[in-house]
Amino acid sequence: MKLLGLIPARAGSKRVPGKNMVDLGGKPLIQWTIEAALASCEFDAVAVSSEDRDIQNFAYRCGCRLIIRPQYLATDDATSLSVVLHAIDWMPRFDAVVLLQPTSPFRTIGNIKEAVQTFGQYANDSLVSVRPDGEVNGAIYITRVKALLAGAPLYDEKSIRFYMGQEPSFDIDTPQDLEYARGMMAAARGEHSANDQT
Repeated sequence: MKLLGLIPARAGSKRVPGKNMVDLGGKPLIQWTIEAALASCEFDAVAVSSEDRDIQNFAYRCGCRLIIRPQYLATDDATSLSVVLHAIDWMPRFDAVVLLQPTSPFRTIGNIKEAVQTFGQYANDSLVSVRPDGEVNGAIYITRVKALLAGAPLYDEKSIRFYMGQEPSFDIDTPQDLEYARGMMAAARGEHSANDQT
């Protein structure tokens, strides 16, 4: 099964300006996800979808493929599904897309590997990562391309539920989330990387 690791990263963010490139633990936020995706060795390609030249240049330097996102898919109204469908059109010939949002920097290499391996064991069309309480955490979505092209959503009630711990599930959505994440990173510094396989 050919897998595309897709990292969506538009420039705009109302609550955290420049969120994807903001500093977290001495790195741009997006770098934590890029490094985890590449280090997992689970993907035939890792691509960043963005309309922003700075993000594109940074992602390319990190070793990612680029998907040049049109401006109309970089608005607050654009859905993750529309971004994934554009990526499929830009980079065809993949069997499944693994969507990894940069706002989940504590998602580990081990989480990615286990999610991909779990998905491969079932015939379900999709997998969605969830927190310990079962709520979707936004860290990992895996969907078969054939299903997406047939009109399926990124996930639904038939999706495999992939449980992650509380810290790997942490999602940065507000300035308060960012400051809390910086505190988490500072507390862990010198003990383990946010992407260690633990």
